[in-house]
Amino acid sequence: MYSKSHVEALYRSAMRKKMDVVTVFVSLSWLLLWLCPLKVSSEMYSSMSRLEKLVAVEEKLVEMSKEFLKEEKHRLQSLESFVETAEQQLQMSMNKSMSLVHHPVGAYLLVKRLSSDWLQQVKSVYQPLTDYVNRYNSEYHGQLPTAEDAHWSAHAILRLQEVYQLDIRNIISGQMELGLKTNDNVSASAEQNALRLKRGDVFEIAKGAYRNNDYSSAIKWLNESLQMMEEEEEPVKNKETPAEGDALQYLGYSLYKMFRSRIGNSISEVESHIRISQQAWLHDKDDEVVARVSRRIGLFTGLNTSPTSTELLQVLNYGLGGQYEPHHDYMTAEEKMWGTILGNRMATFLLYLNGVTAGGATVFPVVNVTVPVVKNAGLLFMDLLRSGRGDENSLHAGCPVVIGSKWIANKWIHEGGNEFRRKCGLNPNE
Repeated sequence: MYSKSHVEALYRSAMRKKMDVVTVFVSLSWLLLWLCPLKVSSEMYSSMSRLEKLVAVEEKLVEMSKEFLKEEKHRLQSLESFVETAEQQLQMSMNKSMSLVHHPVGAYLLVKRLSSDWLQQVKSVYQPLTDYVNRYNSEYHGQLPTAEDAHWSAHAILRLQEVYQLDIRNIISGQMELGLKTNDNVSASAEQNALRLKRGDVFEIAKGAYRNNDYSSAIKWLNESLQMMEEEEEPVKNKETPAEGDALQYLGYSLYKMFRSRIGNSISEVESHIRISQQAWLHDKDDEVVARVSRRIGLFTGLNTSPTSTELLQVLNYGLGGQYEPHHDYMTAEEKMWGTILGNRMATFLLYLNGVTAGGATVFPVVNVTVPVVKNAGLLFMDLLRSGRGDENSLHAGCPVVIGSKWIANKWIHEGGNEFRRKCGLNPNE
């Protein structure tokens, strides 16, 4: 049988061999930057690599907006001066004893202001704003995240809070205990303020939980949102603000639906993405580094890793809160998608291409084994018993990534071509 000690032995063996393949793995990770840009999906939340690029986009937006505001400040000062002059002349014109309208020059200035000067002032403010909006739409079209990205980014926070039992108030206040300092040039208090959630952010996360039918989490976040509203709003007797009313409405619905599901003895199915990541596939012919990785895996495992016995090298970048729920790599008779020559997936070789600060471990819940993310490490486990039956002990999952951008590569080795390298046993349970 496939035991816990077997998995641990394989992992220790992989760690001992790590130095032999470190150069190949590092070369592979650099190769990915230009060989597979992961343009397989339009969403951004599912790839940390794409999220990292948003920093440069926002940097350009900040510079563009600062330039606009600097010019706008001068325009507004000019408008303010014009309005003050017009107001002074208006007051003098409204004085019946000495109306400027009765003076030919005063009448001319009034007509000129209303026929052209006011229009020019309005244009001086309106046109640059229109140009600013048009530039925003033209230059950044397709580069910005969508409402769906925002929804699933909030869902990632909910998932991390649930999986790692994080304190909601610490998340809101920017005090998540992750042992992470993102920038040595800023103080801890400044970093904490930058990560602090506003009441609107908390309310949106609560609404996201509600939309996913996660009413228990929705209630917790809605209560925090209401408390923040009470602390920030000026107290008005017997009157609630519109935002507070919305929060109370969502809270009421959440309590009702959670109560109804418990009474009916059926928990509503919660929508979730089984895998939060983006992927690409590399053939041995794409680059010598890819071919060399396949050969090294073959030498390490003693199995046939030629293209006729394996799938393409799969490269994954996990997104915000990226995870892969418990699953088997082998296919059942109903799911089988390969021909009789290639056969089922027999073994999985997983490569950690980089490290992460927190989370992201690969876990085997049946045998209670956790394999942390270690840069350049390899993990081998068998998907099938020698009899050809699926090994239930190979059930595994990728834990959510808390902090970091997780890159891995998978090589699936099939039965075809390995009949004499891993021979069948007589016992169907082995």
